Amino acid sequence: METEIEGNLLRTLHRWATAQDENFTTDAFAHLLRHLVSEEPEAAARVLARITGRECWDSLLQAPPESRRVETVTQGPVAEGVLDIKVEAPGVLVYIEVKTGSDVNPDQLRRYRAELERAVAHEKVLVLLTRKHVDLTRIPTRLDNAVRWFQVGEWLEELKLANQNEKSRVTAYLIRQFTGFLKERGMSVDKVTWQLTDGVRSLVYLKQMLYEAVSNFGCEEIGQVGAQETCGWSFVKGKVLYNVAMKYSEPGILHFKACGVNKSRAEQIGYGSVEPCKTKEGKNSYAWCHRLDLGSEEVHFFARTKSNQIQRIEQFLRESIQASVPSLEQEEKTA
Repeated sequence: METEIEGNLLRTLHRWATAQDENFTTDAFAHLLRHLVSEEPEAAARVLARITGRECWDSLLQAPPESRRVETVTQGPVAEGVLDIKVEAPGVLVYIEVKTGSDVNPDQLRRYRAELERAVAHEKVLVLLTRKHVDLTRIPTRLDNAVRWFQVGEWLEELKLANQNEKSRVTAYLIRQFTGFLKERGMSVDKVTWQLTDGVRSLVYLKQMLYEAVSNFGCEEIGQVGAQETCGWSFVKGKVLYNVAMKYSEPGILHFKACGVNKSRAEQIGYGSVEPCKTKEGKNSYAWCHRLDLGSEEVHFFARTKSNQIQRIEQFLRESIQASVPSLEQEEKTA
């Protein structure tokens, strides 16, 4: 079954725009804001009020669609640089400086404040939207509001759409896509619930089962895969580096990887995928990847006994290792 994050269109498109990460995230958010203004004005008013710290949006967005003059522009040139997001409405001008990972430039904020002060508008608002906490005492420029991406994600998820019609279903889909993208990027989080205790225990048990299964293959080396995104084990068998792990973004999916494969031979296996990797020696190469959906009806993992669960993991490893063997001949290096 496809997970929300795995099936996320923004996540897929972002792979082709990693060099423009900040601009990509900015444009995706601005697109959602435009849609809310057009199709869900009450929801748009709530979000804009929280972002700007101003309560003027209800009256501005109560106008009929044809006269609802709220414009959102991204990467627009201003006298003092290129602004990430500008929201303009009758009597209101909002500048939003967006950061998804890079450091805040105080001089940039100073220039935007100077630009705002020269503008003709009753409400002039400068907002800083960041991923990380920013010590505002070190920024000499006056900000009207400072917002974090995880707050934006929470506000969007709290929205109760006015109608359950086709337009609202489209809006709900767009919100899920954007908030899912933020979570996958680690820019938004869900709250911790009472399920934490049982969840952590189950994760520990799974890791123990993976170790037990890996140990039964006569490996030369076994090491932890302890990256921020994954939990599992790497192991060396026959001088080949393998790993089996679960990604936190895809709980319930086991990922197998055989490193150092011949790319064209691996593609001929007929299932799985091929991606760049590092070999045991640290050389650039390719890996053949396979996955096991523990929640599928075919696997029925969570209904099995402990012994049967370990045996099913061992079966998955055995079949994956055997499938990868032909691709391990005549290793093909990456450029």
